[in-house]
Formats: sequence, structure tokens, C-alpha cells
Amino acid sequence: MAKLYLDGIKVGADHLDSIHEFSVKRADVSDEDAAIISKGEPMTIFSAKKLATLKVDGFQDLTQIHSTVGKCTHLLQLTYIRNGLLGISPEISQLASLSYLDLTENKLSEVPLEVYSIKTLQTLILARNHLTDASFPPPPEDLKPLLPELRHVDLSHNKMSVLPAWLGKVEQVTELLASDNEISSLCLELLMKGHLRVLDLSRNKIKEFPYELTELKKIKTLLLVENPVSDRRLLKLIVQHGDTKPKSVLDYLGTHASKARSSDTLSQSEGRKELSKKSKGQAVHPRHLIKVVRNPNPLVVQATKSVRAHRPYMVCTIIRKLDLLQAKDIKKFLAVQTAVHEGAGNKRKLAAIATHNVSLLTPPLVYDARPLGEVLLIPIGYENEMSAKEFVDLLETNRAPSRGGKRSAAVKKTTDPQAAALSKYLGLVQGHDKIALLEDGDKRVLSLPPLTNCAHTMLTEGVHDVLVEVTSSRSLQGCKTVLDGLIMEMLQRGMKSREKEKGSDAHSDTDDLEVLCDDLQEGIQSWLCLEQVRVTDENGTLLSVYPSRTDLQFDLSSVLVQGF
Repeated sequence: MAKLYLDGIKVGADHLDSIHEFSVKRADVSDEDAAIISKGEPMTIFSAKKLATLKVDGFQDLTQIHSTVGKCTHLLQLTYIRNGLLGISPEISQLASLSYLDLTENKLSEVPLEVYSIKTLQTLILARNHLTDASFPPPPEDLKPLLPELRHVDLSHNKMSVLPAWLGKVEQVTELLASDNEISSLCLELLMKGHLRVLDLSRNKIKEFPYELTELKKIKTLLLVENPVSDRRLLKLIVQHGDTKPKSVLDYLGTHASKARSSDTLSQSEGRKELSKKSKGQAVHPRHLIKVVRNPNPLVVQATKSVRAHRPYMVCTIIRKLDLLQAKDIKKFLAVQTAVHEGAGNKRKLAAIATHNVSLLTPPLVYDARPLGEVLLIPIGYENEMSAKEFVDLLETNRAPSRGGKRSAAVKKTTDPQAAALSKYLGLVQGHDKIALLEDGDKRVLSLPPLTNCAHTMLTEGVHDVLVEVTSSRSLQGCKTVLDGLIMEMLQRGMKSREKEKGSDAHSDTDDLEVLCDDLQEGIQSWLCLEQVRVTDENGTLLSVYPSRTDLQFDLSSVLVQGF
């Protein structure tokens, strides 16, 4: 039998009785020992009488856990991750003390009945396997209560189309993670029990959420983003409040989920057509107008592989000829961004906004992520170039004291107010070895999301084409919701794409926009012209385009969208 490693030291049979924890990684063992382990032969460590924790990590050729694992009767935690497991040994039911089972990132396609017999199991992690609807056999009818101690279940990144029915028979599950599957229907019996505090169903195929979801009275985190939800208002609530204020989502479901949609409800595109017809007869009176234009040579942002693994989501648009002629207009625009950051952006946790004067940037644009020490920028509000690491250190130095804490008088005098204001967002980047950035064709860093814009493309007084970028580490829909919110807030505060100069013969899309406003009615209070921007990967595969037909889903009685 193979000798294995415990913190770099080979362990033989004479030391087994003193071992309580044992961890072995493929990178830490010789090829000879790795080959023996991967054969699935009984391991010496299985004879350790007091073994409580066992972890085996990274043996891609290891397809099974040997049946002698059943000898580890004192085992509390069993972790086999990033291996090649095809199945689970039935002898696992003999682990009478097991409370934690993690089999993440294997090749499991079925779960044996014996798992249901582990009465002490509290955490079951089967993420990133090949599990389908057929992977879970029905539990025996006489096995009651079923998994009485189970609280945490992770089934994310599998291939299920429905939540397993056995979950509804477990009494006290408080956390269920099932994101990145193909789920289209839920286990109502589980929802009706009402014990869940954390539920993650992100990135599935759920079109409508059932009324039974409102039974989750104890829910603290509700993640439902990136599902093809047909109710647009519900979709926005999910993105904005699901992870922080799930009650907002549940309250809406309580009012709407059980009600069938009216047969005469218009889709957004149908509504636009209807509104266009009615506008000629002055039947409706929208207050705001958006015109979407397509450039035959659109601006393209290329998102690298590095940033797609770090802060992967981005949408952009260009606001054409935005009127920022006076200082008060710039202040208003900054106030709009702040309001959206704090509201729809959830204090930049959901998504962050950056804006740029298009005339001051040089295509092509690249969205990338790099080590902090390799990124040089001039943050907005500063004159000297610094590295991203130096900038983050500056924010850390000026970080506001924790609630109840006091800052010394000496520190108060030297505090940088701008750095102090930005320091509250440090938690969004700390703990990462890289930081996201937008760079132009002259290799100048334009923004460092979610912390700051850079000085080079700063907006000043005048009429500008403005590039708006919105990025997120959470979801693409979150980016779109925040950008929708920014556009709507600008309209409500009377911001406009500027008309042509008097006496000028020049023609542009914004000229057409004014004519359209005049033709519709005098009630139009504000209007914006948006140009589509595309985000692609290195191979030109489209990742996002904004605005698209599914964006700008506003109340048709107040906002008219033209151009689709």
C-alpha cells in the first residue's frame, strides 16, 4: 500500500494511531505514489483509527473511493475534489459520524442510495459534476426521517432540469446552491417547508417563479439572476435586491405570481408599435424619448480571457452629443451616477459605472485584468501617474475608521478627502491578485472598475459624445439593469442630447431626434441618442451589445424608444 504525505512528511503504518487530519494533493506526491493512489487501491490511511478529516485533491485518474473507506468510523469530513470519480462507494453509509461530504469537480453521474443513510450528514457538496435528473434514485420509503441533520446542499454546475424531489423530504435544509444548471421547475415541497435562508438558482432556465417561493419567510439571500424571466419588473427586482433585500422580490411574487397574465397585455415591441400609431393621433403623451442608432463601424471593446475570469461582465453605450455646456450640467450628471451607484448598483456591489469623453480616447479598446503592480494610471482628481497598487494603498491609508472608531487629529489633517470617499469600495477589490481595467489603443488606462475613472478621458464642460461603461463581477443582466437605470435617471432629470447649432448645415442623428420630438408633441421633456457598442472576446465572439431590443424596458406611457 502506498505511503502518503501529511504536510510534506511521509507517513507509515506505525504513525497511524496519532493521525487526526490527513490531506494529500497530486502536486505533493511522486508520480509513483500518484499512480498507486489513482488505481483506487486501499490506502494505508484508511486504517487510522482516530482519523477525523480526509482530503484527496487533484488525482484525475482516480475513478473510485475504495470500499475500505468504511473503516474510518470516526471520520467527520470527507473531501475528494478535482479528481476523476465516476461513482461513490456504497460503503460510505458506514461512516456513522460523517457530517461533511465534498465531492466537487469530479465526473459523478449518479448518487447511490446509501448516501441517504448518513444520518449525521450536515453538508453535501456535489458541485461541478455530471449530475442529471436521473442521478438521484428515490429514497426508500421506510427511511424516515431522511437526512435529519442536513442543512447545506450544493448542486451547482451540473445538468439538472428539475430540483431533486428528495430535497422536499428533508426537514431542515437552510442553504441550497443550484446555480448553473438547466433547471426550469422547482421542488415546491421544499419551498413550502420555509426553512431556506440561502437559495441560489442563478443561470438556469426558469421563466416563471411559483407563488410558493413566498413561503421562504426566513430567506436572507435569494439569487435568481440570469434566468429567462418573462416579467421584466420582476427581473429588475431580482437583480437589484435579490441578494440584499429578498423580501422585495417575494412581496412582488405574492402579488403577481399567482395571477395569469392578461391576454391583452402587449409585449414591449408590440407596445412600441401601438404607441407609435397612437402618437399620430395624440392618444398618448410620452415625456421622454430615446433614439437608438447603429454605427456601420461600431465601437468594439475586446474583453480578454484574464478579465473574463476576474470581472467578466461589461456593457457599454455611447450617448451622442450630451449637453454638458455648463458646470451645473456636469454636477447633475455626476449626481445621477452617484444615485444609480447607490441604488440600482447596490453601492457598486452589483455593478460600477465609468464615463469617458469619446473624442479623447483612441480605439481599439481592451477590457483586461492584470496584477496591480503592472497597471499605471492617473486617477481622476490626481496629477501624477501611479500604479494601481499605489492607488489602492493610498485608499487604504485614508480609509475611514470603522463605526465607533476614532481617527487621530494628526491623521485627520493629512486625510485625502477623495481617497477617503473611495476607500469604502476597497472591499470589492481586496483579496484579488488582479484588477480590472479599460485600456485604449495608446495603452492608456481609462478606468479601474469599480474604483475610479482616469483623468485622461474626464468629462469637462461642452457637448460630448460620452462612452458609458458598466462592469460587474456578478451578472450581465446586472450591468444592463444599472445602465437602464442610469439612462432613465438622466431622462427624469431633464438631460438631453444637444440639437444642431443654429445656422449650421451639418446633419446628424441628433438632428433627426429633434425633428422626431417636434413631430410627436410638445410634451417631450428630455431626449437622448444612444449608439450601440459591442463587447467581444479575442476571437470576435459577441459577449454583449447595448442597447438591444430587450433593453430599455421602460413604461411605454412615459418613454418612447425609437430605432429598433
